[in-house]
Amino acid sequence: MSRVCIIGNSHLGAFKLAVDGPEIPGISDRFEFDTFGSIRASILQTRISGDRLIPTRKDVTESFARTSGGQTEIRLGSYSVFVMAIRNSPYWIRPYLFDTQLGPVSDTMVEAIHRDFLDDWSIELTAEIARTVPEARVFFVGRPLNSQKDFLARRLFRQLDGDENAANLAIKDQLLMRLNAVAANIPVAPNVAMVRPPDHVLEPHGLFTLSKYSRGAQKADTGMKQVFKDDDTMHMNGEYGRDMLVHMLAGL
Repeated sequence: MSRVCIIGNSHLGAFKLAVDGPEIPGISDRFEFDTFGSIRASILQTRISGDRLIPTRKDVTESFARTSGGQTEIRLGSYSVFVMAIRNSPYWIRPYLFDTQLGPVSDTMVEAIHRDFLDDWSIELTAEIARTVPEARVFFVGRPLNSQKDFLARRLFRQLDGDENAANLAIKDQLLMRLNAVAANIPVAPNVAMVRPPDHVLEPHGLFTLSKYSRGAQKADTGMKQVFKDDDTMHMNGEYGRDMLVHMLAGL
């Protein structure tokens, strides 16, 4: 079986719930999973030596051990697939809004946002792993798109729903087309793919995650002991993790 390494911050929780839970049809019989997590940006406190990703700070070592079942470093060469569930998603619409308002977006603005995205530490770490194991597939997920109960979602839906908002719908559709096209061609490494959630995970506008995926979410960096309230809009549950893994791995 192929081995999959899932690396994340608190958003690792959704994937850990998925791989530690019931068998995933078509996936569990083909892949073995290891999960490694560390809070916020602390995963930066690591270094690559040979084909090993080694923590350089005690709390990161402890977090790796807690989320992986005792492993304190990642042997990168042992895996054929990596899933990076860290930092931002290139498909998150927030940077393209004017405060919380939709409006026409210029090519210059799109390019500037993506330059900032490429300069982020999460992309640098992803690229370093991809270069270390060039034969592996690396899927960059980032964090989930906030749920449809999010404050920003409610603001945008008021701008999009109803016959009087046809112009805003056209702006949104054009923006998604451009965003998807740019994300598909982000030059991280030849073996890295940016992953947009499948349509069935998102609400009809394609901007936010369905709220059913945020119910029962658990945070990896609290040892999977904290269940978030229903009004948490940023973290997702095991069903989300399962659907994302099927989306990424079923075709391999």
